[in-house]
Amino acid sequence: MVSFYIYRNSTKGMKDITISKETETIVGNVSDIERNISRLMNSDYENAFLIIYIFGTEDFLQFTGDAQGVQMDFPLITARQKSIEKRFRNIAKIQSLKIDDNQGSDGSGFLDIELNGEASDISIKIQKFMLELYQINEETKRNFELEI
Repeated sequence: MVSFYIYRNSTKGMKDITISKETETIVGNVSDIERNISRLMNSDYENAFLIIYIFGTEDFLQFTGDAQGVQMDFPLITARQKSIEKRFRNIAKIQSLKIDDNQGSDGSGFLDIELNGEASDISIKIQKFMLELYQINEETKRNFELEI
């Protein structure tokens, strides 16, 4: 299961996300990724972001974006996240995606990948990435959180 959440009026950066009162939660699956990536890319809100959670787990990826594309952000904070860092890096290498290693304001690590192009092409890359990273299938439910 995938959940999509929409946050509004946040003044925090993506690496310092706090949940606002205006949250939209959408539960869906892999087929809903493109619609939500498109919403993110077409948002006129400067601090827009999307978080895709694997339903019933602590697994998620964060995204910011604009009309040109999105940045996929993988935090290295929890033991689970750190345990799959190597898999994340291997998938990026196989898919010829460049990783930027960054740090949050609290010093925690983040792996960022820039994905440029059309929402449909970006969504396919995200779908493949998530399926391999979290070893799930296309029917796995996801939660989508957006602030747009």
